[in-house]
Amino acid sequence: MYDVSIIVPIYNTEKYIEKCLVSLFEQDYKNIEYVFINDETMDNSMQILSNVLKRYPDRKEDVKIINNEKNYGSSMSRKIGIEASTGLYTIQIDSDDWCELDMISSLYNKAVSENADIVCCDFFENCMLKKVYVKEDYDIILEKDSIINSFFLGEIHPSLCNKLVKRNLYNSLDFPKGSFGEDLYISLQLFYFSDKISYLNSAFLHYNRVNLSSVTSRKNNINDIKEIFLKVKNFLESKEIYDKFKDAFHSKIFIMTITNYNGNFSKTINSISEDLNKLKYIYIAKVGFMKKIAFTIAFFGFDGLYFSIKRGWMGVKKGIKI
Repeated sequence: MYDVSIIVPIYNTEKYIEKCLVSLFEQDYKNIEYVFINDETMDNSMQILSNVLKRYPDRKEDVKIINNEKNYGSSMSRKIGIEASTGLYTIQIDSDDWCELDMISSLYNKAVSENADIVCCDFFENCMLKKVYVKEDYDIILEKDSIINSFFLGEIHPSLCNKLVKRNLYNSLDFPKGSFGEDLYISLQLFYFSDKISYLNSAFLHYNRVNLSSVTSRKNNINDIKEIFLKVKNFLESKEIYDKFKDAFHSKIFIMTITNYNGNFSKTINSISEDLNKLKYIYIAKVGFMKKIAFTIAFFGFDGLYFSIKRGWMGVKKGIKI
């Protein structure tokens, strides 16, 4: 059995995947299993994987490559990777991101020393012109309800890529079919079913903010948000905790929608749920003051002005999506 399995779905990331692979194969920890899922990629990503692997013959026996029969998207590809993995712990890495070389050893040692089901860490956002350290706002006592509320509000990133997770936690998880926002639903379930959550106050993952093509079209995003809303709502209701997290959860879906709609916000948000169409959800969320002003402009129907502001932010930040 491996100590850690790294799950990497691959789809059209030929510009970035070599850096990702090198950072994974050069980890200073040895007992790692690598599971790569070819999600019907249409570029040279798989050839690059083959070429890079030749440079690391000592890792060759630790690699599994799975070829999907069709393009399933990142969520179902991750599920396929989990089912094929054998490690005690797993971590999901996107093939356009990269890691510090002591990421696995640091997270695994923390997990073992504290007998943790999940170990979370900080991360970097890498843009064209700068690197930003993103500190996660975990409560000192790591109380489960506080963590769930915090990641709904945006104080904690729902990404799976900065979380080492015991593989058996995935046994009873439900995976959404969509590939946008799936981390929100999966992380919620992981946090809920975990007994011990630990936090390492260091950044190891480099989140690629330059690759704008990693996000699907806005139309598909809204469809995926609808699915995530219903799945999270049903999950919270089934555990009889919906009322406890309702405002924070609604605020999260509101912000996801307002950053991805393509015109007529009121109609878009109502198509998900009329209960979401409330101005207060802008001001509950942990976003900057200027974003709250811009979102308020969108809420009152001034789409042209909002999109103009948004394009300006994206241009200034060189690849950071608001």
